[in-house]
Parts: sequence; structure tokens; C-alpha cells
Amino acid sequence: MVVSSGDNISGIRISSVVPAHVTGDNVVHELSALDLAMRLHYVKVVYFFRKDQVQGLDIYQLKKPMFSLLDLYFPVAGRIRKSESPTAAGTGPGPAVPPFYIKCNDGGVRIVEAKCAITLDEWLKSDESSLNCRLVAQQVVGPQIGFSPLVYIQFTTFKCGGLSIGLSWSHILGDAFSASDFMNVWADILAGNSAGEPTLNFSKPEIPTARPLKPSLLPVKPATTVEDRWEIASGETPTEHRSFRFSGQQLRQLRSKVGERFEAFEAIAAVAWKAAAAARGEGSVRRVTVVREDRGVEGAPVIGNGRQSVRGVGIDFDAAGADWGELARAVAEGGADGRKEIERWVEGEGYPEVEMYGGDLTLVDLEGVGCYGLRLGGRGPALVDLYVEGVGKEGVVLVLPGPDDEEEEGGGRVVSVCMPSDQMDSMVRALRSELAV
Repeated sequence: MVVSSGDNISGIRISSVVPAHVTGDNVVHELSALDLAMRLHYVKVVYFFRKDQVQGLDIYQLKKPMFSLLDLYFPVAGRIRKSESPTAAGTGPGPAVPPFYIKCNDGGVRIVEAKCAITLDEWLKSDESSLNCRLVAQQVVGPQIGFSPLVYIQFTTFKCGGLSIGLSWSHILGDAFSASDFMNVWADILAGNSAGEPTLNFSKPEIPTARPLKPSLLPVKPATTVEDRWEIASGETPTEHRSFRFSGQQLRQLRSKVGERFEAFEAIAAVAWKAAAAARGEGSVRRVTVVREDRGVEGAPVIGNGRQSVRGVGIDFDAAGADWGELARAVAEGGADGRKEIERWVEGEGYPEVEMYGGDLTLVDLEGVGCYGLRLGGRGPALVDLYVEGVGKEGVVLVLPGPDDEEEEGGGRVVSVCMPSDQMDSMVRALRSELAV
């Protein structure tokens, strides 16, 4: 079935939710150099739920837990403010002063309500995951930065009574793990679990020191933005998003070909790397950025961008003609964690606007993200689609957990691809050929 998103989404209504209690005067949330490096990127998550999971829930019941949620996550309800005297590292007697911070002024999050004229099954069977962008708000921060919400949540009701929940999360707040945890706490409160006391950890974790990273592999690229918006200019070739699933059985078959010693992400990333190189021609894609959860970070905050290692990885051979095992080994072992170097570079350059996703082909391990922990009616979502908006021309491949029903097969995965539209078809063809999906 052909799904025309423009014809099927209607009845848009917009409102806001603020914390249940006043946060207080002059409360600010400081932003790290890594947070600010992420300011042009947005995490988008779309959760799909069956009718029986949401039956009896109206918009009031869906919004009510958010008042308590924002008491806990008060920085999320804040607004960006400009620092009075920002300074780059090394230009003054004291430490660098970031150009922006979050004023915790209870500005709130934006709620979007919408209706879809087709059923949930018809939407999911359309095999057009690129249309999922219609189920999540597409606003960016700016042009009036101080008035822009950092989070949007869209509730779309399908003709059958099913529901999608679309989260648009400004990456300056934190990574996909932070976004997922935020929504899981909302679901817990909705289910009647206590919100607890507002003692969540918003401090910045201590990033472990790694061996020095070669300057040429620093995974940061200058960005061209759209006027005074926090948005990467797409130029003549806008980016496109698609995702697809493969089962636990297909994953086992892949790992048997790549090498059993490699983890699922490493095997999939190797195939994606080779597919991207094949799509772009011989000798291309000799550098990638590998982003993975750092399980060793002590005192990880509930929001922030310090929980994932960021490694620039380079090879001296043609990826298109390489063995999968060679590329998997590079993904698993190559490069060094560049978070410290990124922070130093960003501070020294005066906190410029940069591309953290897509400056080089970016391979992101989100296997541990808890997106299926958001449970309604006692069950997790039928499917979750997660992608990053605001991507450089080299593209991004994210590896996500599969739905709960895949666990019987040993656990499937969802691969989410964000690429320039003129490369997407050849990239997906190569991926599907290699993964047999």
C-alpha cells in the first residue's frame, strides 16, 4: 500500500506542559563543550503502540504525568540563553566560558496532537520508514533561540485506535540514552509509579583519559548552518532517513560470516561501512566515526552527552573491497576515544558550530538504549524508530535493539540509516543485499 503522509496526517493541535512546581529563581543548567558540539543535532524517536495498549487513554491522561516528569527533569523545560561574556580557552586568565547555557525558567515542552487517516498496520506495512518524520515534530532551535522549546512530543492517533508517540529531543540536552530514559520515566509515572524526589544527577561525568587521537581523525567538522537556526544546511542534496529490521536468525548468519568473536554492532557496522564504500566508489570511506556506549563512566547523569565514546577510525585499504572481518576489527579496536580532544578543540576554537554526525560516516551503537522499556498496557511498543536529524553529507548508521518479540530468536536489530537522498537508494540496496533483509 502506498502511504501519502501529507494526505493522512491532520487535526494538528499544539499545547504546552510545564513543571508542576516552580523550579526557582536563577536556576541554570550548565552545558559542557560536548553538549554544545551537539547543538545542531536532534534525536527523533517514534514509538508505535497497538489499540489495546492505549485503550481508554485520552490526551489529558497522556499529558498529566508530564507535570511530575518535568519537576524531575526541570532543565528539559528550560530555554537557551546566551552568556554575557563567552571566552575561548586560552584567551583569558580563567577557564573557557561557553556561549550558551539553559535557563531553567519552566518554559515547558511542546505537545502536538494529530490524527492519521489509516490504520497502524497499514502505516507499518507501507515499508516507507522515511514517512515517520510526519509523526514527530520537525522544529529546530531558532531563529528566536531564547523562546524555542528543546523538546516536542507528538501523539498521533491512528484510524484503528493505535497510537504513535514521537519525541523530538534537542541533542544539546543529552544523547539517545538520555532521551529514552526521559520517556521511560514518563511511562512509569503514567502507570502509577511514584515520581520520587527531584534528586536526579545533572552533573557532568568525568570522561576517562584515552591514548592521544591523531588530529586527522578528530571526528568534528565545521558546519554550514541555516541563517540563525541551529540547523545544518542541506544544500542541494537533503538527507533522508530509512530503517529496516532483521531477525535474530539473520543476525546469527551474519556473525557466522563476519566472525563470531565480533559483537552484533561490530558485524553490522562492518557491513554498513562496506556498503557505503560500494555505493560511493572505489577508494572512498577510509575514515569513519564510531560512537558507542561507555559503560565505565562513573555517576552517569540522567541527561548529557558524556556517556558515549567517540572514536575516529581510519584504514589504509579500500573498504569496498575489504573483508568484513577486517572492517569489523577496525570498528572494534581502531582509533581512540576522542571526547577529551573534542572538548579541548571546541573550547579552544570558541565553541563553533560543528557536525558530530556525518562529518565522516558515523556508525552508532545504540543496542543498549532502553527504547522498548517504555511500556503501555503492560507491553512495550510494537516497533520503535530512532534516527538523528541534522546530519552531515557522509551520513549516519544507527544500530538499535529490535522489538520484544524478536527475543525468542536471540534478539533482532533495527538499522536506521540517515544519508543524502542521492546516495540512499544505492546504500540501502547494498545493505539489504549483504544482510539479506
